Amino acid sequence: MKVCKMVNQDAIVHAREAIKGKIGSLHDLSPELANTVANIFYNDALFYFDFLDKVRTGPSIITAMNKGELKAFNNDRAYSLYMVAALPEQISNLRKLKTEDQRSYLYSIELLLDIYKYRIDRAHKKSLLIRRILRRFHRPTEIPNLNDLINDNTP
Repeated sequence: MKVCKMVNQDAIVHAREAIKGKIGSLHDLSPELANTVANIFYNDALFYFDFLDKVRTGPSIITAMNKGELKAFNNDRAYSLYMVAALPEQISNLRKLKTEDQRSYLYSIELLLDIYKYRIDRAHKKSLLIRRILRRFHRPTEIPNLNDLINDNTP
């Protein structure tokens, strides 16, 4: 398998272990949702390694960050922590729906993608039609096929 040079291998390993421990296999999810989950855990690992680098270089780097950069870093980190904390339960509930109610399962996949991939504000309060229109204006910042890299494409 060809690995993109831009991908942080340490973050790949960290994300793989976190997904395995918190969610399990992603093979039963739609490819798009599985890739979104992989990207969320990968980005969380990048935050972790970025923070370690800042700590290693000393407080001068952290204090040198202006207030705007620090606020943006903290906001992004808080959102990342929220996603990693909320996703395991949401995926577990989604898996239960798959066997109980196929229509709700498919709707829930789209809702999770609108929340996590497209980051549509208050997606749960918008109709499916409105969310599909809004997706055209929200460009996700995901690494394509990251799920294949993280899971080595094996069940």
